[in-house]
Amino acid sequence: MKISAAVLCLALASAWQAPARGQEVRPTFADLEPGPDALETYRLNALEIVHEEESASFPTIFVGRSKWWRPVRGKFRYSTSYDDLYLKLGRDDLGTQHRHRRALSETLFWGGLLVSVGGLGVMLSGLATHHDTRAELGIGMFAGGYVLTSVGSAIQPPLVSEEDAEAMARAYNRGLQVHLGVTPVATRDGALHPFGLNIGHSW
Repeated sequence: MKISAAVLCLALASAWQAPARGQEVRPTFADLEPGPDALETYRLNALEIVHEEESASFPTIFVGRSKWWRPVRGKFRYSTSYDDLYLKLGRDDLGTQHRHRRALSETLFWGGLLVSVGGLGVMLSGLATHHDTRAELGIGMFAGGYVLTSVGSAIQPPLVSEEDAEAMARAYNRGLQVHLGVTPVATRDGALHPFGLNIGHSW
C-alpha cells in the first residue's frame, strides 16, 4: 500500500506541474492549404478556438472536466488535433507537455479502471467465502482504482487555458495576415472581423 501511495503522489505531482504559458507563438506557416488568392488562403488556414461544455444533466461515472476547448482551422472549421495546433504555433514545448500529460492521464485512467474491476472481483470473492480480510482488500483496491481513474480523467488535456489558447490563435492569425499580405477590414462597429478582409488596404 505504501508503494501505491508513493506512485500516486508522484503521478499527482507530475500531473499538476505548471505548464509553460501559451503567450508566444513562433509559426513558420509551413504546409498551408493554398487558395486561389491570399485572402482565400487566409480563410482556409486561420485558427479558431471552440468552447465545449458538457451538459449538467449528462450522467457521468468518473469525475472529469465539464468544460474544455478544441482547435479548428479555416472557414470550414476543420477539426484540428492539439498536436497539430502546437506544431502550427511553433510551440514544440507545449506539444511535448501535451503528449506527456495525455500519456499520464490515459495510464491513470485505464490502470485505475483495471484495479477497480480487480478489486470488485476480490471483494465479491471474499464476501462469498466469508473472508473478511480479502473483502476489505477488495474494497481498498476498488476505492484506490476509483481515485486513480478520477484523477486520470480530471487531468486530461488540454493543458493550456482557453484564454491562452485564444490569445495564441489570434497571434497566429495576425502573423498569417502579415505573411500573406492581408489586412483586416473594420466593421461598422469598429471591430475587426476575422474573415472580413481586404487586400492591400489599411483601415
